[in-house]
Amino acid sequence: MTAEEAAQSPTWALRKNPRSALGYAYGSFYPTLLIELTGAEIPIAARQKAEAGLLRLLPALAGHWPRRSVASEAAPAEAAHTIDWWLALVDAVQQGCGLPVFELARVLESAGESWRCAVPTMPRSIAPLAQVIGGLLRLIPSLIDGPLNMALQTEVARLYTALGTTGPHLSNVPRVMRAAHDLGIPFRELPGQFLQFGDGAKARWLDSTFTDATPYISTQLARDKMQSAAILRAAGLPVPLHQRVATSNEALAAAKAIGFPVVVKPIDQDGGKGVAAGLLTMEEVERAFAVAGALSKNVLVEKHIEGRDYRLTVLHDRVIWAVERVPGGVTGDGTSTVEQLIAAANADPRRGAGPHSALKKLLIDEEAATLLARQGLEAASVPEQGRFVRLRRNSNVATGGMPVAVFDKVHPDNAALAVRAARTLRLDIAGVDLLIPDIARSWREGGAAICEVNAQPQLGGTTSAAVYPAVLRELMGGGDGRVPVVILAGMEDGGALAGRIAAALEARGLATGLHDAAGLRLREEWLTCEPVPLLAAGNILAMDRRTQAMVLSRLGPECLARGLPVQRFNLLVEGPQKLSDPELAVIRPALTGARLAAADLSSPQGLEQAVAQLLR
Repeated sequence: MTAEEAAQSPTWALRKNPRSALGYAYGSFYPTLLIELTGAEIPIAARQKAEAGLLRLLPALAGHWPRRSVASEAAPAEAAHTIDWWLALVDAVQQGCGLPVFELARVLESAGESWRCAVPTMPRSIAPLAQVIGGLLRLIPSLIDGPLNMALQTEVARLYTALGTTGPHLSNVPRVMRAAHDLGIPFRELPGQFLQFGDGAKARWLDSTFTDATPYISTQLARDKMQSAAILRAAGLPVPLHQRVATSNEALAAAKAIGFPVVVKPIDQDGGKGVAAGLLTMEEVERAFAVAGALSKNVLVEKHIEGRDYRLTVLHDRVIWAVERVPGGVTGDGTSTVEQLIAAANADPRRGAGPHSALKKLLIDEEAATLLARQGLEAASVPEQGRFVRLRRNSNVATGGMPVAVFDKVHPDNAALAVRAARTLRLDIAGVDLLIPDIARSWREGGAAICEVNAQPQLGGTTSAAVYPAVLRELMGGGDGRVPVVILAGMEDGGALAGRIAAALEARGLATGLHDAAGLRLREEWLTCEPVPLLAAGNILAMDRRTQAMVLSRLGPECLARGLPVQRFNLLVEGPQKLSDPELAVIRPALTGARLAAADLSSPQGLEQAVAQLLR
């Protein structure tokens, strides 16, 4: 970039402090951060210089940004405007942090060199995201024109890391949210890491794959591998022999009594943490106990069952997916060393170290070195063509395993066995880990053992992307989780008309929430006895599992700042006070049905027609 070009690289800034709509606005499925940016076009070469500096500082942006190509100044017509470049950066920041946001930031309106933009995000991420955006606006000019501001770079990296902590900690969460977004199912954050999908009577709560119908007792039993195995055994299901141990000496004695090979694992941990399978010596048992004992005071020594490792996912007494979990390892090609094969496997973009990575990176650590030695190999060895080199004792995806879809191969007897295991523990959704020679052959012929039943299973993202929408659709009863919503606007009160609409819905058998100047009531029960804002009223009704319809009135200026309580609504009834263009811009994209005048509902026939259309 020439000195002249650098001199033309303008500074971008916020015209005013960002503000947030904690409700839903402009048709977004997310709360919205509203920002106003000002600045002139930045030359392509200057953008490229800024990109290089940011990707060095925040490597997680790679693959997410820039969204559009600005690779050549020879073709400036193909380059996005700088505002698009900025918004693509904001999108990449959220994606790089692992935030479950599946909409793009967009321009709402522009005037000269000023742009008003909407950035969809999660409620707990709004303030940290605003801080990151402010830091980037200060940092990028120094990346283009210099001198480099190391203190500011450190601050931006810190803010970016802090933003990442506001995202979900479990990999199921962003995947189920993606499914909800694609299916048009409303979702909202609850305090903690919990989510509500759907509204009112159609709402369900999820904590990863725990549902609001998953029994607490069942989850505790499933987490305690000793107790769950005892229950499964009492129910006549095949489980391995095992023994609880508290010390290394007890572990060694148990291994000797049970007979090698054995498995050592924590009793109350999930996701393959601390599990060591296929142990053949006292030394291996001792080392495995040290690892498991560091994670839990409760450790299990269990008979190792030879067989292939399968995970069958059960939902409501039906197997909905199955994978074979191939243990972490590599396959020889006759020319590459084990170390080179591992490097090639780790180049797969699906492999990473983060909690949301579809696959985990392979490592040569103590466990891998032990298994290599057992196979007569080391890191520098060249395994022959087609030879599988195992690097992990267990097959969990969380420890480097590779899932292979086998749903269409599951023998009916094996599916029934998995369903029995989930039903025995009273689980509505479960991951049943089955050790069996071949999933296509009945366990009654070849034998099998239920290794574990997981009450909060990872559904996976490599082979089972279709499972998330299938689970969510079933939890929603096959629908989109929405209840009919009417919003009245442009009236001083609207109470009389709102009451007539609510009464008509009640006559159709729908428990209807009514919001007017007097407060908020559901059928005959007053939920509040004083006026409440529309956003608060809708949120209260959306969280009440009795609500089968909503009639919300008193839509006023607060909607511009706070947004709507629902992502979509079905009927807009307007009074004599016409909505302004800014008000319509906030709510109109969320309207899925008719926009009627209050006069259209003045007669019984008009009201009946409107309600019939609403419920169609």
